Amino acid sequence: MLVLITRQKENAQEFAKILKKENIKNISFPVLDIETLTPTDANLDDLNKSTFLIFTSQNSVVAFMDLFSKADLIGKRVAAIGAATKKALENFQIKVDISPKEDFTSEKLLEEITKFKLKDELIIIIKGKEGRSFLRDELSKKYTVLNDINIYERKIPKNIYPADVSSLNKVSHICITSVDVLKNFSDIYTSLGLKVRGEVFFIAGNKRIAEEIKKNFSNNKIIIAENPSNEAMLDIILQHSD
Repeated sequence: MLVLITRQKENAQEFAKILKKENIKNISFPVLDIETLTPTDANLDDLNKSTFLIFTSQNSVVAFMDLFSKADLIGKRVAAIGAATKKALENFQIKVDISPKEDFTSEKLLEEITKFKLKDELIIIIKGKEGRSFLRDELSKKYTVLNDINIYERKIPKNIYPADVSSLNKVSHICITSVDVLKNFSDIYTSLGLKVRGEVFFIAGNKRIAEEIKKNFSNNKIIIAENPSNEAMLDIILQHSD
């Protein structure tokens, strides 16, 4: 087994160490970088008015805390899309009021939020540029949702690919933890003149990601993890490592 890790550089290195402990060979192949974006004056006004913040990824937490502090969240309720995002917030000693225990998707987070019986909250979503509008669209039907703060942008990285590109043709499993990762992975492989062999397995972070993989790589088998966390991805890899 040779696993290709496509997360951004810092997370790829972390997952590589986890796989190494299990004696699983791997190649780190980050296909996106995260660039923090400066909020507009309108964003800052909305943030001050807001009473309920939703963080849609751990990247949104890191980028937000690059610009703000825990003090900017005093008196506000906080929701996190999943375990990694919740952990990122807790690392900054920020209390998380709502977070799904499984199936870390916008759909599941919406379900959890609707159970919370919000009243006159002013909601703001902290997300990446060009991220999904699902939460905004659905929450706006019942609640007051201020303009999203697009706190970071996903970019294709430069000069961090393996020195021996031919080694990519030897991988047996490819980890895909988001739709953005999938898009960049596909674009980069095409630019390098590489093709994914039919016998290669994709490891998808959830069902939605698996559906997108199927559209692009219909001839490959897909293994679906419970969620895109390192723990869940490792668990599904170990289940199929025999």
